[in-house]
Amino acid sequence: MEIHGLSMLNCLITIGDEDPNDTLHILNKITVNEVVNLQIKDSYQTLINTATVEFTRQITIKSSLKDEFGTREVKLVGDKDSLFKRGKRINIKLCYGIDENLKTMFDGYITSIISGNPFTLECEDMGYILKQTALDPIETSAKGTKINEFVPKILKGTGIKLHPSTKEMNMEIGQIIYPQSCTVADILNRFKKWGIMCYMRNYNGVPHLAIGRTFFSVNTSESLLKDMPDTPYDIEFDENVAEDNLSIHKLDPALMALEAIAMYPDNSMFKATIRRDPKDTSKFQVINETKISKNQLKNTLLSEYDKNNNLTNQYGGKNTKIDLSAYNIRTFHEYNVNRNTLIKNAEAKFGEISQTGIDGDITIFGDFGLQAGCKVRLTDNLNPERNGTYVVSEVITTFGVRGYRQKLKIPYKLSDK
Repeated sequence: MEIHGLSMLNCLITIGDEDPNDTLHILNKITVNEVVNLQIKDSYQTLINTATVEFTRQITIKSSLKDEFGTREVKLVGDKDSLFKRGKRINIKLCYGIDENLKTMFDGYITSIISGNPFTLECEDMGYILKQTALDPIETSAKGTKINEFVPKILKGTGIKLHPSTKEMNMEIGQIIYPQSCTVADILNRFKKWGIMCYMRNYNGVPHLAIGRTFFSVNTSESLLKDMPDTPYDIEFDENVAEDNLSIHKLDPALMALEAIAMYPDNSMFKATIRRDPKDTSKFQVINETKISKNQLKNTLLSEYDKNNNLTNQYGGKNTKIDLSAYNIRTFHEYNVNRNTLIKNAEAKFGEISQTGIDGDITIFGDFGLQAGCKVRLTDNLNPERNGTYVVSEVITTFGVRGYRQKLKIPYKLSDK
């Protein structure tokens, strides 16, 4: 379908069948360039991102019209032969202006349809395939698991490849044991216990699986920051920002802490927190040391709360835990190192903790078509203390009758430049 070049808001939504030989290709396409509203939620913290798309029942799809009165040969929704139905592939491109500016903002599947006028498509990105791909019981080597070797095996047949930046990290984690059949998504979601995030990220316009430490980790060689473009997007507050709910403030250096975590091949864990010594801030203090055994981490028997608040295994007794709720805490991960090495390496990284506290969000116009995991450089002439380069952890894109907007969460500041 040709898009009118004078259109200020432009969208091209392609819907069709999955190609059994190439999941990234769409067969029997229909294209739509009118929409009531759509929303795309994109975050590095979730393996599968989502979109909702609202269409009016008066939508114009030439291939479905039977006569000049608008009678349709095929129903829009409601039966097995409908144009819009669960399991169909969907690709969403957005921009301002002419079609040459169109940029893919979402690629995935229709997972549910809510009837009405307008009717709503609920969608999940290409990570949806990972929920549909079944695996036999898994048990990797007791010596540990190399992501570069293990993940491509479980991705086989999905059409999804490991992101090149992940391959460069060559990360290693503990033994993976899953005693019953599961899905690829089940396995990847469990990587969080090693402080590792998995999410879908485009590479050369094609969805790939990216794996890495969070932006709050000081393990820079294994961080999700590694695959970001070196040049950030420049955002001028007086030109690009539609709504400002951002609060940026300097943190108290005395209230900074680094949680150091060592994982071992048998999946046992050692945790300790490093902070400045309250009596002499030139020195470090090691507190809240905790051991968590293999049995406690096995499967899902121990909740995240238990893992973080396991006082019974704490060095020095269960009543010595120090409350760090007022602290700004970042994480540091090591694999198969002893306590002394872990603490020594964590102390060496302590100075890399950002002293900038960030709350809230900003909403920008859709000029850039940003996705989670990029960098932005903010310039605010009225509040120059907010100037600098930040990491975008989440983007909520809205498009429709109220325009094209992107709400950004930027929880981490990389630099003041």
